Amino acid sequence: MENLLVVLQNRLAECPTRDRAGLVHRLRGLRRRLREGKPVDRGLEQLTRELEAAANRLKERRAQLPIPTFDNALPINAHRETIAAAIRDHQ
Repeated sequence: MENLLVVLQNRLAECPTRDRAGLVHRLRGLRRRLREGKPVDRGLEQLTRELEAAANRLKERRAQLPIPTFDNALPINAHRETIAAAIRDHQ
């Protein structure tokens, strides 16, 4: 059972940031109930469904992001890769 909770905890990274706090709180509650010897089956099923739904929302949102296009007629575009490398290297 604890292994499943670890798997769910690892899947939190697949969820939107705004959903994580609530999911972490629920996960902690399930761990506490497990330590106390109380049933966790229903809570585990519900948390799994909520986590899956949150992960799907994030996946759908990322799929809808616009793909940037660059006008090659602009002279700055000749330096686009150099500028991107400079930004990446200095963050």
